[in-house]
Amino acid sequence: MRACCGWLEGHAIGLVIALEQRLNIYVRPWTGIQKGQNRISVVLGLKLSQDFDDVAIEQVGRDFVLQFNTDADGIRLECVVCDIGVNLR
Repeated sequence: MRACCGWLEGHAIGLVIALEQRLNIYVRPWTGIQKGQNRISVVLGLKLSQDFDDVAIEQVGRDFVLQFNTDADGIRLECVVCDIGVNLR
């Protein structure tokens, strides 16, 4: 898990940049990496237009985790896109 946390800390900005540049999405990272029992998570807030492409967002996330999963020894990252209905300003 320590290696996964380190990788996320070093590479999460790449996901933010990919979402902003490839999909023109305003991204707001929430504070730090959240650690739980046998899991870690990074939460990003996305300001989306009404006609956003959820498939494209998921693909950018899959591309991001694939960078880690191809070299990891049994540790897997996944990208989960969910709508929590919060309006960040």
